[in-house]
Amino acid sequence: MRCMKLAGIFGILLLIIAIISFIFSSISYFKTINMMQEMGEAFPLYSPGSSGITFTDVFTILIFIIAIVSILFLYFGFVKMGQYANSSLLKIASWLIILFGIITIILFIILIFQVQSIGSNIDGAMVDSQAAIDVNLNYLFTGNAVGDLGALSQFNSLLTLFYIFLGILILTIICIILFNIGLINIRNSVRFSMVAGILGLIFVLVTLSFVTYVAYLFASINSGNLILGIFRVFGFISFVYSIPGFVIYLLYNLLGWSMVTFMVLSLFDASKKFEGDVSENSNYQNEPLQDSQNSPEYNQNNYS
Repeated sequence: MRCMKLAGIFGILLLIIAIISFIFSSISYFKTINMMQEMGEAFPLYSPGSSGITFTDVFTILIFIIAIVSILFLYFGFVKMGQYANSSLLKIASWLIILFGIITIILFIILIFQVQSIGSNIDGAMVDSQAAIDVNLNYLFTGNAVGDLGALSQFNSLLTLFYIFLGILILTIICIILFNIGLINIRNSVRFSMVAGILGLIFVLVTLSFVTYVAYLFASINSGNLILGIFRVFGFISFVYSIPGFVIYLLYNLLGWSMVTFMVLSLFDASKKFEGDVSENSNYQNEPLQDSQNSPEYNQNNYS
């Protein structure tokens, strides 16, 4: 079975999902920008969500599952590439990325349930409140919306879970850096691996910078100067939902698509060299023997 070729196919599927997700997110992105411009860039800290599960939620979850499966199979292909190319660094880094990826998925699911639990508490508080913005501010300052809802402990547990999630994510990023170094090291054995490794290093460094800044924003909110932290968050959100922010978002996606494209090309090249050649050589070794025994020259020599 050609595992690397199959991993490359999953990489193409991942690339298609990424492009489709970018299109839909861009539509939502510009809708949000228009809403902010109509409201004078002053929208509430929290808006009550719709009750029940919508088709969009089901579609998003389905796409998320397919993307995760594609990523796991993609990196498993590089485990095989590391075996064939005699690169222990690439092989071990790929296994660690798969392991940390599974842990990250579990933590991410728990994080979503925690956020939904806190959001439902605020939704219930807003029903009895006359001023939604006062409820939001009271919730941020005291940890309670209207009445004693135990939201403070939930908010602290959410931050703790977020920091654990962030720690695992940082470990994953470190493994991805080692993974891309491993790709560069096998540049003489596999075509396109060097380009994929360089693009991967650039991509992971940009991602690490973004994650570090988001962690800084969360730390500023959790620090003593809460008001300053809130203003920093609002400043960051205002920049994200702007035309320059969208340009950066587009460039970031183009970098990611290019990285995945060269990863897929390297998998196909490695599959052709290490997996395809073995099969072809084995067929080649068997076919001449069979053909020579059945040839007229062979039979004529035996009769003579």
